[in-house]
Amino acid sequence: MKLSSLISVAVLNISVLSLVGCQAVSTDTDSPKQIVTTAIEASQLDSDEDGVPDINDECPNTPPYRVVDEKGCIVIVSDFTDTLELEMTVFFAPLSSQLLEDYNLEFVKTGKKLKEFPKAHVFIFGHVSSKERDVISRSGALSIERGLVIKNILVERQNIAPERISIYDCSDRLRMQATASAMADRNIESPNSRVTIRASNVINDLNNITGLAVTSSYEKFSQHCDLVNN
Repeated sequence: MKLSSLISVAVLNISVLSLVGCQAVSTDTDSPKQIVTTAIEASQLDSDEDGVPDINDECPNTPPYRVVDEKGCIVIVSDFTDTLELEMTVFFAPLSSQLLEDYNLEFVKTGKKLKEFPKAHVFIFGHVSSKERDVISRSGALSIERGLVIKNILVERQNIAPERISIYDCSDRLRMQATASAMADRNIESPNSRVTIRASNVINDLNNITGLAVTSSYEKFSQHCDLVNN
């Protein structure tokens, strides 16, 4: 197991779907074994085995043993009881910095967890879709604006000190894949019109992550996102 302890700040679906592809049945130790196969309906397929069927999974290819919400997206993981690694994704309407739906409950729980770990640093990664990038001349402006919206929520509503928060512009360089049905269910035109929120009490500078246990989960942001002076 990659993680020895899991901590959640939201109501999470952490059930693991256990599927048996075959079972050996025998009534005589000397007789040939019968192999019984069980067909799995397409609606129950769970390719990344996070407990959320592919048809409803908005965050496919989740790494093993990660805590996810009912949409299949990682919310919080922690290696130890005194270590915080938090991840949350929020989506926006196309060409807009207005959130698609009410995330108040998620932000309240996130704020509470951040107060339990006062040394944890918050990383806000703003993204745009390729279509948004092609329509507007400065895609960075939209991704930064989206990041500022999230920062303001954390500062003004959850009383998180602004110096604990860093905003990064990722433009469309880190694309997320989602099934058509999942996008339709949430009225999402593109899963890339989003902000990814990470918080860690292990990492506070993406320029200095070499050799840390959680390095791999931050490398893509370090390589493809630019720090914004705000």
